[in-house]
This record gives sequence, C-alpha cells and structure tokens, in this order.
Amino acid sequence: MSLPNTLFISTRQDAIAHAKGEQVTVNDLYEFGGLTDLDISILFSIAADEEFDFDLHEILPMDEVEDSEVFELPMRLTQVLATKDAADIPVLAKEWAATEELQCDPAGLIPVVTALIDLSKKVGAHHLYFTA
Repeated sequence: MSLPNTLFISTRQDAIAHAKGEQVTVNDLYEFGGLTDLDISILFSIAADEEFDFDLHEILPMDEVEDSEVFELPMRLTQVLATKDAADIPVLAKEWAATEELQCDPAGLIPVVTALIDLSKKVGAHHLYFTA
C-alpha cells in the first residue's frame, strides 16, 4: 500500500518535521494519490505555457528528508499557478491528462489542479510542499 500524495503550505522547518513524522502543524493539507514529482513538473511547464525542460521545470526532493520524498515547489511554479482562475482549471486538467505520462480522464485531475491553484494563492511568506 502506498502513502497518499499531499500538498500543504508550511515553513521549510515544519515541512521537514512533518515529513519525519513529528507533530507539527501544516496548513491546508490536501491528500490525493497517484501522481509523481515528474507529473507535477510537467504541469509546471503546461501552466507556464513552456515546452518541458528538466532544467526549468524539474522539482527536486529536499535533501533534509531521507525517508520520504518531500518537494518544496519552486516559487515560480506557485507564482504561475496563482495567476490562474476557475476558467483555467479544466483547460489545464485536459492538457495535463493528455500527456504521455498520465493518459487519464481530465475529470480526475480537476480537484488536484484546483487545490494547487488555491494553495498557490494562499502561500504568502511560506512555501507549497508536495509529497510523493
């Protein structure tokens, strides 16, 4: 059984503690499943309307967490997503679902795209984190 993916807003210190199973508060925890860091990287390129390039879009796991994959999403990604609105959600989901890596029904991605956009608008001085 695999652990669910999560998205949450936090400080880096609390994100590390959370990943290590320590009792800390993370904000706006959203759980879902079935996506990888590569999938999030590809959505990054789609949302930015850029051809995918590992140098520009790859998200990397945090070095401080060895037992699980925790990714601090790049500020550029959260900034791009924060500019999106409700009309963009089905468009992003459809394009993302059509990628070679996913090939799925866009309806299943709408909640994840919605959460990413909503959380990106709330980040403020913190960061958005993804666990795989």
